[in-house]
Amino acid sequence: MFLQQMLLEWRIQRRRPLVWFCFLAFFSLALSDTMRAGWSAEGHVWINGAGIITNRAVIYSLLGVAAVAGIMSDPMTRDRAFRTEELVLTAPVDRITLGLGRFLVAFLVVIAAAAMFIPGMLLGTLASGIPPEVIGPTVPSHYAKAMGYFLIPNYFLLSALVFLISSRWQSKSLAFGSGIGALALWVTCRMMLGRGIFRQEVFSTYALLDPFGSIASFEFVVGRTVAQNNVLFPPLDGLLFTNRLIWIGVGCLFVVLGVALVPMRPRVTRLKRNSLLAGKSSNHAGIAPAKALGPTSWQASEPSPLVELVALLRWELMLICRQPSSKICLAFAAITIWWSAASSATYQFSLPSTDLLVHTTSYYFRKTLVLAIVWIASELIWRDQSLGVNELIDVQPSRDSVRFLSKTLTLVVVVVVFWMLAILVNISYQLAHGYVRLELGLYLTDSFIFKVPYYLFLAVLALSIQAIVRHRYIAIGIVLLVYVSETFLDALHWYHPLVRYGRVSHVWYSLMDGYGHFWKAHRWMLLYWSLGAVVVWLVGWGSYSRGTHPSPRRHYWRHRLLSARGGGALLVALSLFLGTGGYIWFQSTVNATWPPIDVDATYARVEATYGEQWRGVPQPRIVAIEGDLELIPSERRFELKGAYVLENQSEAAIEEILVLASPGLDVEEIAFDREAVLTHRDEALNIQTWRLSTPMEPGTRMEMSFRTANAPPTGIEVHAHGDGVPDVAPIEVIGNGTSLLNLQIMPAIGYTDRVEHKPAWKRRRYGLPKTWAAPSGDAAISQPHATLHLGWVESFEMVIHTAPDQTALHAGVLVDQWIEPNGRRGFRYRADRPTRGWSGILSGRYVKKKLSRDRLPDVEVFVDPQHVANGDFFGRSLHDAMEHFTNRYGPPPFETFRLGEQSLHYDGLGARGGLGFSSEVLGWKTDIDANGGEDIKRMAAVMMGLNWFGDQIIPANVAGAKVIHAGFPYWAASLYLHQHRDPNVDRRLRAQDLLEMFRGRGEMTDQEAPFAVEFKDSTLIRKKGSVLILYLAHLIGAEELERIIGAFLEKCRYRKAPYPTAAEFLDHLRAHIPEKYHPQLVHHPFLIFG
Repeated sequence: MFLQQMLLEWRIQRRRPLVWFCFLAFFSLALSDTMRAGWSAEGHVWINGAGIITNRAVIYSLLGVAAVAGIMSDPMTRDRAFRTEELVLTAPVDRITLGLGRFLVAFLVVIAAAAMFIPGMLLGTLASGIPPEVIGPTVPSHYAKAMGYFLIPNYFLLSALVFLISSRWQSKSLAFGSGIGALALWVTCRMMLGRGIFRQEVFSTYALLDPFGSIASFEFVVGRTVAQNNVLFPPLDGLLFTNRLIWIGVGCLFVVLGVALVPMRPRVTRLKRNSLLAGKSSNHAGIAPAKALGPTSWQASEPSPLVELVALLRWELMLICRQPSSKICLAFAAITIWWSAASSATYQFSLPSTDLLVHTTSYYFRKTLVLAIVWIASELIWRDQSLGVNELIDVQPSRDSVRFLSKTLTLVVVVVVFWMLAILVNISYQLAHGYVRLELGLYLTDSFIFKVPYYLFLAVLALSIQAIVRHRYIAIGIVLLVYVSETFLDALHWYHPLVRYGRVSHVWYSLMDGYGHFWKAHRWMLLYWSLGAVVVWLVGWGSYSRGTHPSPRRHYWRHRLLSARGGGALLVALSLFLGTGGYIWFQSTVNATWPPIDVDATYARVEATYGEQWRGVPQPRIVAIEGDLELIPSERRFELKGAYVLENQSEAAIEEILVLASPGLDVEEIAFDREAVLTHRDEALNIQTWRLSTPMEPGTRMEMSFRTANAPPTGIEVHAHGDGVPDVAPIEVIGNGTSLLNLQIMPAIGYTDRVEHKPAWKRRRYGLPKTWAAPSGDAAISQPHATLHLGWVESFEMVIHTAPDQTALHAGVLVDQWIEPNGRRGFRYRADRPTRGWSGILSGRYVKKKLSRDRLPDVEVFVDPQHVANGDFFGRSLHDAMEHFTNRYGPPPFETFRLGEQSLHYDGLGARGGLGFSSEVLGWKTDIDANGGEDIKRMAAVMMGLNWFGDQIIPANVAGAKVIHAGFPYWAASLYLHQHRDPNVDRRLRAQDLLEMFRGRGEMTDQEAPFAVEFKDSTLIRKKGSVLILYLAHLIGAEELERIIGAFLEKCRYRKAPYPTAAEFLDHLRAHIPEKYHPQLVHHPFLIFG
């Protein structure tokens, strides 16, 4: 009997379209994910390696919750839904036969569907166009372990939970809600563990509480290199083994309880009991006849469409509100929003300001909202039929257009409620943490103008697809496919938002610049997709039908979409949609730059075109700079007139000069103080070649003048989230908070390997020779790293004109400032000491704070008026670090240190020539009371390190140059912080740094290389190097190590060619530390230098 019951259940399951849809979905998802990963491969990660298979198993465990709920809930709710309970229960079966038999078959179906990810991945690796280097050997045991360690245990737990809920309440809604509850537990564990700051002290606890085992697996993969992650699967040991035992045991308990709760007699619902009672007393006098069932009781006269709409809308909302799954979704969304707020504050150590919270109300929240939209849309169309009351509801005398509109408005209300919940939770979080500057206007603008439209358009699509397809789960799959289609479009490099359903813009609100110039594109895209949603809705309405067996779609299309009214509306909407799209396409591709400038691709073309010809060709170097810069923030443009003094520091005469410029920079004029002929101009790559009539002899100088500019295009600038293009280019000016690098708005002289891609995977992507070799030999030692056209600049002078209400900042001494007749402000900066010639250029509406300290240069902090609270603390932290660096490494290389706040549209923080800059989200909103301002102290120390080492040493352009260029500033900062922190705080933060370093190793796309051969700006040089330098300080003493580094700085300060190298620093270390510690430098397991 047990086997017969299982066989019967299998026959039923295999006839369900949902089952085959799940099989296809798992296969297609794995296939598409693998192909996408291969086509967009970065680094040396194998797309079929152990690490990727582990991630796929965990992700598919999470994504498969709906599939498990749909497959597993049906056997236990089917009898009640089809009213066959009495028939089934008359058979001679017990609870075990009926309940366990159905559970086992459904569970095996779930596992079979999940296992389809294996052939999907295997076939995905065979797709054409995938580089062979990112495909590893096929290891069957990796797939078997993914099933055994993750998918089977996770789906057993989910299946058991759904089985238990379905057995007890026989409700699909509650079954899906229980699956969402399991997801909520996983998200909660991730939340409590921390996102930006990893809480190691509670790792074991939440690793065991995580029902999917993803956190526990991290115990073994943390710190692994890319190569190790490719071949090593997490072992079934430690926390992962314990986690699996716990949750498999919980699943077994759920199965036992579910079997015990299988109903063995028909259940009488409350409605039925009340009907029976009403029937018994129906003959009593005074009892009014029962009202007709349905959303409303219709009067003899037909109600107006508005009255009908209000009644139907009220009815739909009432039913949605009564669903437990709706309440679970809202509760889950509230939890994720609170966590996002906590994570954003933790990640940036920031006060919970509104501009920060509006950015973080997205990750899990938007996924929850999408699932809610898709599911509720299906419920609105199929609820009556699933409850067996569709015939009763369908005979109601209501208009189809009003019914479909009421369902649409119900989804609109759902979206609005979710976002109102987001606002309320964020405000509650702010108030709970004593933050009262709520900015309700920003909440409403960011939510309902910039973020909500996409979800409204998705809601229209979800409802319309249900009406068009007429199959609940296939329609759900189509909508989810549209939702994830952006990933595939990214892989195909189709970035234009015209082809990305519902995407109106990709905008980050800046506290300094607001939404700036992004409004223009947003308005047009909002109009475009609003019209698109109207078209989709009209097609959905044209397909909407009543009844269990509706007429063919063409019947409804003929009577609705081909009628005068319906057809006219569709024609007008479609015409406006296509017309608006055509206009946007013209304005964004003809009158604006399209595709957006891909800097990496441009540099690859520069190398391919000019590298072989110009690499190693002697070129003059810049020894003096003058400039006059007109910044017009209100128009987002600038004009620069400048001049260089060039010197031939090579031993050969120079006849030709190669001039490069940043992508997108307009080079309007170039002239020399001697006759020169423009022999070549490459407009696409912004490169010019000039031939001098009189060669430039070794040791001689000449002057070169130039004019550059940049202005926004007249058309509409659009781009997508995944196109890799920044919201604001490095050479773009914005309304407030502009931050430019002077070298990027000036032409460069000569070819530089800075444009060359170093990683083999990136060279392969752009069709370059696979192997890149670092410069070597005497010629390379005489080249300055990173900026080959700049040696030591003897002097520079920059005049900056900006808006009347803004202050302009630049490196050097402020020798003059004035107000021009037109009200604009002028500033003149000058430096007469040797410098690297680089500087930031900032312009904004600032409040200035000046701090002084004996025997130290002044610190001037230029901060947005909304962030003045932390300005003094920033200044004191800079002075503290400055004092330490002065005592250890010599006098400051600046007369005054200025720090300016910049918009978040530019890179995070840095310092050049005595001018520091920090994004508005870094430090300026720090909650000093909560964390003691440790992040500000760290930034201040790094800025001092960048000035002392970045501005006083030029590393040679050879392998290991990043040890000096990127390592020294951060290592010196770590030594300073280590000595000045409270020991307990230092121990905690060092442990955190160590863990983050391990995480960084595991997330690297490149192969890890010893510092002595590293040529690119590796994060590990800073993070891992800081950890190791503190280890070395522990061995020989921090002050002794600082003395050794200070001696090397003194030896190399302002040194001309040949420039210092990492090998020279290693020899210096060997000469000054005890010999017993020498092995730590070259044989340490982390490979410091060798």
